[in-house]
Amino acid sequence: MATHLVSASVVLLAPIIFRMQVMAKAPSTP
Repeated sequence: MATHLVSASVVLLAPIIFRMQVMAKAPSTP
């Protein structure tokens, strides 16, 4: 069963993807 591995990877990747999207949408601020 690799369901726990998939869920763990999603939990670990979700914040990174969210942060990348926010940084891409947010204007470049110092």
